[in-house]
Parts: sequence; structure tokens; C-alpha cells
Amino acid sequence: MALQLPASLGGANITGLRLTWRDEDGSTWTGTLPVHVESGEHLLPPEEFRSLTATGIVECLLSGLEPAEWVDAQEQRRPTNRSAAAGRELESLRAVDTSAYVLYRTRRLGAALVSLGQRLQRTVRTRDAIMYRLRQDPLGPLMLARALARECEGTTTQGGPDPEEASVLLFSLGELRLMLAHVARHQGDAHLRPLFRETIGEIDSMCTDLRARLTPPPNLAGYLDAVESKLQELLGGTAMETPDAG
Repeated sequence: MALQLPASLGGANITGLRLTWRDEDGSTWTGTLPVHVESGEHLLPPEEFRSLTATGIVECLLSGLEPAEWVDAQEQRRPTNRSAAAGRELESLRAVDTSAYVLYRTRRLGAALVSLGQRLQRTVRTRDAIMYRLRQDPLGPLMLARALARECEGTTTQGGPDPEEASVLLFSLGELRLMLAHVARHQGDAHLRPLFRETIGEIDSMCTDLRARLTPPPNLAGYLDAVESKLQELLGGTAMETPDAG
């Protein structure tokens, strides 16, 4: 079946077609038919969105929008200097920026990981689709882990990263790995688990490198050990293992 799109949709990222049909009994049904590219070369190149910070990725995940849609929405909502000043006068509660508070950041990250897990679960269960979602998607887990690591490296003090920021990063990466392990376990596709193990292993290497430069407090060290045990339980093997996904 060939469908010619109107010129107004030129360049649009079509992800699905809504179909309507009638069965033999005369009942009308509707459904969405997913649309996929023929080749990985046609996928959105992640380089166009490498400038997204960890905060940007989290906000994009929470919004439920695709990266291009989120960027457009941010541009449309960007206030002028006059309207921004008026907003600050009318909304005094925003006079104190709480976005950098650890509790606030952790709560937002948790909500974003829920959205990311759902995004992974909705992905078509083919090797190419899962591989792209895990490793190349601008909103994917590996891109988020790398963005978190970059932001932590940007807070360096004498002798290494800021200890508080490094602790937050270790906790965040632990939560990210747990989410991936839960998705891999509940997807039920054993042939796709090596892809998840490979991604988890790469994120784990970030944790190992960071722990070598930082002595985490006892409560964080205990949490990280518990994460390792849970990963082994969920994946049926050592979390450090990264078998050949091919």
C-alpha cells in the first residue's frame, strides 16, 4: 500500500498511521499502525541533539515530546525581558530557584526514568529498534548517562569532581541501571537482553571509574552494592558482564 503525503507534511517525522476499518459484522474499528524506517541510515542523527544537557533530557522526557518538538516548544515559550520581569513580580514563589536542590533533582530524575522505561517498553522488539533506543536515541539511557557525567565533570574541584555532585551521579547511574534491568526482565525477549546488558555494562564502567576517584559515604556504598545484587537477580548474571550483542 502506497500513501502519498501532502506537501504540508514534508520533512515531518511520521511515527504512525491511524487506520479505520469495518469488519464483516459492520462494526467500525480504529487502530494505529506503527511506521518504521527501512534503514538505520534514515534515523534521526543524535549529533543534532548532543547539545541537550541532562536537565534538558529530563525535561523532554517529562514533557512526553520528541526532541525536535520539545526544542520548538521551548523556543515558543521563551519570554521577552519585559514579560520575564513581570512574571517574577507576579510569581514571588519563583524568586528562589530550587532546581539545583538535590531532593528536587532526584525526584525529577525518578519521574523521568519512569517515562524512559515506558518509552523503552513501547519500542518495537527488534534488534535494530532496541539498539537505537538504548544507544543512539537523544533521550535514551546512554545519552542521559553521558550527559549526567558531563555535568558532574563540570563541577570539578581540586583533585577531582565535587564529592556531593559525584555522589548524586553515582546514585543517578545506579537508578538508571536498575530501570534498564527491570525493562529487560519484563520484556520477556531473551534474545534482546544482551543489548540491555551491554548498555548497563557501559554505564557501570562510568560508576567504576568514578568510585575509583571517590570514596562514597557508607549509605551510598551500601546502596550501590544492593544495586549490583539486584542487577544479578534481574538479569540472571553478573552485572559487569557485557556479552557480544551480535
